Amino acid sequence: MILERDGTTTEIRLKDLKVSVKLPIKNEDASGTGSGTATLNSGTKAKTLSVAGRLPFNSADHLTELVKLAEALTDAGTRAIYNITETAADAVQINRVQFNGDFDARPIDGLMAWAVTFGLTEYQSTAERVEAQRLAGYTSAGTETDSASGTAATGTETDSSTESDGIDRDSLLYKIAASVENYLAELDADE
Repeated sequence: MILERDGTTTEIRLKDLKVSVKLPIKNEDASGTGSGTATLNSGTKAKTLSVAGRLPFNSADHLTELVKLAEALTDAGTRAIYNITETAADAVQINRVQFNGDFDARPIDGLMAWAVTFGLTEYQSTAERVEAQRLAGYTSAGTETDSASGTAATGTETDSSTESDGIDRDSLLYKIAASVENYLAELDADE
């Protein structure tokens, strides 16, 4: 697993690294007091990654580094956002994450190591961005319809590398992830 922020890349060097994915799908009971099974879709929430592994005591410096990553904040005081490269994250199209929940490092009985666990939550999922674009009037081609004249104008983005969200949009990892996300968003829009 690799986390990248502001041009700094950190490899998570946990032994026996295990990453599990959770996708919260929210439904509400629509049957009232009856026995029906009808539900209302309350949306798909951000995916989470649960990370677990061992870290030998002689790698205490890496534990310190992990804690600093978990505690990092942006200039605006929000939790730091990281670009992620990891097999499970790639499989479920998670490109950016924030630390969320408890960070835990406990000594393992009989071993000179800690059991390390922490959670990462998806930041701005593909579905969230597609929905935001639709609400803003953008089509999958990146045009916006002028409601007064009915003409299409090419949507332009501001220089996002200067935004204060802590993401280095000039990094290679971000550009690759953004290309994949744009492709997937276009596929979703075509369906």
